[in-house]
Amino acid sequence: MRLLDLHAGAGREKAWVSYRDYERQAGLELVTNRIEMTAELDSSVIVLHVPKKPDDEGEGDFVARLFKSLDEIESTARDCSVRIAIENMGHDDFVLIEQIFAHYSPDYVGLCYDSGHGCLESNMHNQAIQDEAEFLRQAFEAGKAVSRIISDAAEVAGG
Repeated sequence: MRLLDLHAGAGREKAWVSYRDYERQAGLELVTNRIEMTAELDSSVIVLHVPKKPDDEGEGDFVARLFKSLDEIESTARDCSVRIAIENMGHDDFVLIEQIFAHYSPDYVGLCYDSGHGCLESNMHNQAIQDEAEFLRQAFEAGKAVSRIISDAAEVAGG
């Protein structure tokens, strides 16, 4: 049996996108631990849930903090050869996920698509992504591109 991916944790006072810096730092320590654990277990993907933006917070502040957190764990993830898969959640409209994909390369951040979350009433199929199939096609194409990059790198490394 082989581990395919590992859900990275989050919890009370360990929230990797928290506006409270001590919670954000504790959350990043937990995510970093999960990245290292995933590598130790010979896997290459962790799954992260992006929390819902607090209602009383501006969109720009939340996105900036989210990017800051992803920036801070990127070197560990790359050093461990572990990619981040952002999972769609019940509160998602895919606008934020698209921003993440536009900001980071597919060899660092990808998608963990949860079809159950995708069917929720308040979810993406009723909001920003009108054509979910097209989004998934694009995600699949990005995945194929990453697969080619990995395959090419393995070929070069093997001589």
